[in-house]
Amino acid sequence: DPDNDGIDNLVEYVLKNGNPDSSSTGILPILDASGSNFVFTFLRRIDATGTTQTFQYGSDLGATPWTSVEVIDGGMVSITSPEAGIEEVVITVPKDSNTKLFGRLQVVK
Repeated sequence: DPDNDGIDNLVEYVLKNGNPDSSSTGILPILDASGSNFVFTFLRRIDATGTTQTFQYGSDLGATPWTSVEVIDGGMVSITSPEAGIEEVVITVPKDSNTKLFGRLQVVK
């Protein structure tokens, strides 16, 4: 993380407008928990190949294991192309009885 923005270089490589050489915290995914679902949204570059993205979520940052969802279109994951070279990824998790939810994007090469 040469730019010291706290974002892993591989994540910056995948996300729209990510640049490992300059701080770019505005590219981070957003979580909307205002309705009956937790909705995790991010924009990714189509040409950022050679990686696997996984959304992980859980109701506790501590002992509870994270539930993993592969970031491919279908089920909880919806992928559209709002502009050339970019995909919008929206992951929808029903709240059910959860009053809180934590989510994170894992990127591996």
